[in-house]
Amino acid sequence: MSAIISFPETLKNWPYPRKTNPHYRPYDTQTEMIDRLGLLNQENIKQFVRCNLPLFSSLTYSLLSEEGYCVGLDFINLGFMIDQVTDNMKEWEAAAIGNLVSDAVCNPQKPRPEGEHAIGELARLFGQRLAHSGSKACIQRFCRPGASWDDYCMSMSEEARDREDHRVRSVEEYMRLRIRTVGVIPTLDLLLFDIEIPEDVLDHPTMSKLRLLAGEIICLENDLYSYQREVATGDPMHNIVDVAMQVHGMHVQDAIDWVAKKVTDRMAKYLKLSKEIFWDDRSLDTQVRIYISGMANWITGNQCWSFEGQRYFGKDVEKVRKERKVMLTNERKTVICW
Repeated sequence: MSAIISFPETLKNWPYPRKTNPHYRPYDTQTEMIDRLGLLNQENIKQFVRCNLPLFSSLTYSLLSEEGYCVGLDFINLGFMIDQVTDNMKEWEAAAIGNLVSDAVCNPQKPRPEGEHAIGELARLFGQRLAHSGSKACIQRFCRPGASWDDYCMSMSEEARDREDHRVRSVEEYMRLRIRTVGVIPTLDLLLFDIEIPEDVLDHPTMSKLRLLAGEIICLENDLYSYQREVATGDPMHNIVDVAMQVHGMHVQDAIDWVAKKVTDRMAKYLKLSKEIFWDDRSLDTQVRIYISGMANWITGNQCWSFEGQRYFGKDVEKVRKERKVMLTNERKTVICW
């Protein structure tokens, strides 16, 4: 069975154009590190390169310094590898990986135990670079008690449990879990790399709403564009398109249109809220504006990379980007990059 699905234009009224970091380098030495640690075999390394994660970092961390861009790329590589490693794990295995990467990032001075999974060393190297160059605000968001990074690490086992139990969550339950399992909040926290914003400002209710809206938009769009790949790899359950089909009895295109409407509704709310918040301290207000623009640029960059890298649409990516259509099939594949 096959079907052609179409992706609605969600960026039409979004006033943040595509932008790349001026320090973008197509070649990524992190590939060498992943190879050296033995995290991927040679065939998978080739697929990994085609995903073009340096471009992803350049598009999403477009406002950061050169070091910020590089640390952003380290983090994207780490998240990609965590996803790859835990994809088919049982609950207890995913919990163990979550615990070790949580510890490795926040205690980079501590050597990893002999015989531990190599993902621990990759996480430690990211944590080391973050601790050396990141702002105090950025480091605190990662490693304070109850930090978003720790929450992401703990969520890995919940996704694995759902997979084992074949659990279909409600839309609301799914979104609460998805925003954690995709790691989007620590991803946005990394936008603080070059700036200092006090904790009470970052935790202001309106700032928290903006961060949640940005996170939900990114999660929803990620699910839209990754759906074809997840169907092909036999794991569409942890995807909002599949949840909408199961919960609401929708056909696939109706579900995609429904998700796209959720995206544009949240975009409108984000733009409205971002105009309502300001601080009398001009210097602080400038820093907050940089952060708010950074989150908005992340939304743009995430979609642009989805239609430029080969992670979701492979060598057909340019055709899919122009037509915004793709053939959905039930053919099973095991791939990193389509």
